[in-house]
Amino acid sequence: LASCLSWTVPAGSRPLVAHTAERLVDRAMTVGPDGNPYGPEGGAIHLMNEEQERDHVDMLKYRLLDRDPTRRFKAGVAMAAYIADQMYLPDEMELHPAAVLAEIMVKPKTHKTAVIDGARALAVMGEYAVEYASDALGQLVNRGDPDARFEIIRAIQRVGPRSAEKTAHALAIAVIDDDLGTPFLRYQAALALEVLGRAAAPVAVESLAKAVADPDTDVHNQACRALRAMGDAAAPHAVPALLKAFKEGGFELRRLAADALKAMGEAAADANVEFGRSLRPLPGQDPVVRRKAAESLGTMGKDVVQKPDRQRDLARALGDPDDEVRRAARETLRGAGCKRALNGSMALFEPIPGATRSHAELAPPAPASPAAVAKEEPPLGAAAPLWQGQHVAQAKPPPVEVAEKAEHAEADPLPAEAEAAAAEKEAAEEGKPPGSPMTFTKMMAQASSKEADGRPVETEQERRDRVRTHSERVLDRLAQAEEEEDEGKDGG
Repeated sequence: LASCLSWTVPAGSRPLVAHTAERLVDRAMTVGPDGNPYGPEGGAIHLMNEEQERDHVDMLKYRLLDRDPTRRFKAGVAMAAYIADQMYLPDEMELHPAAVLAEIMVKPKTHKTAVIDGARALAVMGEYAVEYASDALGQLVNRGDPDARFEIIRAIQRVGPRSAEKTAHALAIAVIDDDLGTPFLRYQAALALEVLGRAAAPVAVESLAKAVADPDTDVHNQACRALRAMGDAAAPHAVPALLKAFKEGGFELRRLAADALKAMGEAAADANVEFGRSLRPLPGQDPVVRRKAAESLGTMGKDVVQKPDRQRDLARALGDPDDEVRRAARETLRGAGCKRALNGSMALFEPIPGATRSHAELAPPAPASPAAVAKEEPPLGAAAPLWQGQHVAQAKPPPVEVAEKAEHAEADPLPAEAEAAAAEKEAAEEGKPPGSPMTFTKMMAQASSKEADGRPVETEQERRDRVRTHSERVLDRLAQAEEEEDEGKDGG
């Protein structure tokens, strides 16, 4: 507009016309390609029709060639919306608005606000600015005020993966350098690397692997997302870091690490052992992690899934309490052709050759009665068999020995006293005090021995009387021993 009017108005009015044109440039605003007019409602741009807007863009194109850098910069900012929408643009432009903005932004003396405005304008242009501004954005990532750096990183995110060659290295430095920025800037750098994806992998993988261990939660989570976007291109350096995060991280970090390893596919096959262990439904374990582990094993190839240990882990997961875990394990086994493992983990165990027995062979033998043992009449001194933990009475001795024992019992007026004395002697040999109680096992053995010898087994009342009598005798002896000891002291 200023160029056209400069040829038709008197020379004295040209400064006023130039000032009016500059005001029009400053009021240019963004608008989408949906037909909404540019600029605020009621403003000069808002009231223009299509033909007038085309003339307005032609005027801005010529302002890009102005000698004043401020005017050139404002013209570049004003054309950002038209570049993004590809509307009302001339067929040819001698100088692209993104190139004008990048040239002014990288100058050392450029003010912070100008850098921020230029970065926002480049973000609006998006991928149309990649050929002209990528180099400048890479230079400004780690330079200047944190607010300006944030806008620069955000502009890289909008420009897209085609800028990776010029910006990825600077972002890789920003994602791990604490001295250059705050955790928020490290997070934004990791987010930009996720947008760049595989194109940034050659120069950014090592930095992202270190960022997985960043103390800030948002930073290490976003680093996992960036590695997932890079896929198998990040595997050589990222698998150990992601595997450590999967072992030691919290719920969210473990999920994101599993997603990243899953995206790497066969290149992350070294993680199959840890994924197999994580399939066990231990107390407090996240079922989402188990499901992701089962799905990740399926992306590592049939050779990994068909390993005996992995088949066993996945077959056990078929009994997981979570439905999604069971579904993922089933799909992984089916995808690898492991039909036998689909029947459960017990179907994977091979039977031992020659170890098959019938139910009759496995049944325990019936306990033998004392009469049957007596009929066998084993030789004297033979050990009594013990079947199923049951006590079997000793074999019945010959009749001559029974007769001798009977005569001895008739000759002995106090069999209970003799037995008590024998018990005291046995207790003394074992180091127990006199009168120690008889164990239940000894009592049962004694009763069985008496029954085998043909002697009648005493009743419960008889046993109590015998024990009471024996106890009284022991107490009398102890009292007598104490009296003799006291008399000896008095005599001394």
